[in-house]
Amino acid sequence: MPNAPSAITRSVGSPVALRLDQPAPPVTAMVRGLSGGGQTADVKTHIDGGDFFARKQLDPARVEDISIQVGSTIPAGLFDWIAASWGAKPPARDGALLRCDATYTVRRETPFRGALIAETSFPALDAASHDPGRLTVRLTPVATGPDTTPGTKLQVSAGKGIAKVWLTSNFRLKIDGLDCTRVSRIEPFAVRRPIDMIQSARGRPSLHAGAIDFPSLRITLSSSAGETWFAWHQAFVVDGKNADSFEKSGSISLFAPNQVSELARIELSGLGIFRLSLDPPELGGPATIARLTADVYCERMALVPGAVP
Repeated sequence: MPNAPSAITRSVGSPVALRLDQPAPPVTAMVRGLSGGGQTADVKTHIDGGDFFARKQLDPARVEDISIQVGSTIPAGLFDWIAASWGAKPPARDGALLRCDATYTVRRETPFRGALIAETSFPALDAASHDPGRLTVRLTPVATGPDTTPGTKLQVSAGKGIAKVWLTSNFRLKIDGLDCTRVSRIEPFAVRRPIDMIQSARGRPSLHAGAIDFPSLRITLSSSAGETWFAWHQAFVVDGKNADSFEKSGSISLFAPNQVSELARIELSGLGIFRLSLDPPELGGPATIARLTADVYCERMALVPGAVP
């Protein structure tokens, strides 16, 4: 493998970007919280004979996963890559990590090759929050480096999907046949798929993507809107009517600050409730406010761009 730095980190206040070189033309997005991408090796321990201590050896070197945060602007190429990575045939991408100075001049470029997206994490969606929304994306590359020093000005690509300021409070859940008007929170969730490194007979590494186990959703809503949820829980869990035909479909929409423009949507299918609990009113809050917490499994998710004007 090409040489790579021992670790990749982002300096506070230094602009950092991700460039995807394929499909052409290349696209570039500003990112945050950059980490990983260095050469590392796992440590194996074993005991020999009568030794009273463990001996240690290294497995072959590998490239650490690269973790980035995106949110305010997601170019079409990156958005489409994330969306396609939730499908049956996740595409691999070549690209580079770009570190800039205060004038947005690229001072260090770290290329990567054959990367697959191993994880896309969403923050808690909370109607009472004022936090900006950001996705954390974890990439598994075949190789990284060597670094170069281009000295060119950064050119950021036009956005798609989540392309405006997005607050985690600007969301809407829909599930067929359920009253979702009083949903106040969806706990953080992540779409993950296992990525295995395979060495060919000639020693050339490649990546193999396993099957995705899409995450369950933990949903909080007002008990005043719980009638349809109690009915579903009774039928699906208690009465055992939980065959595929009784599963539901739905969506999570993410909106711009005007609460009208849909930035992106997560389509949900194969939904099944498996737990429903009534939470007591919060200490110090109005005595009449009680919450329901629903745990719902999901068999499939699909990320699609919203109808942004």
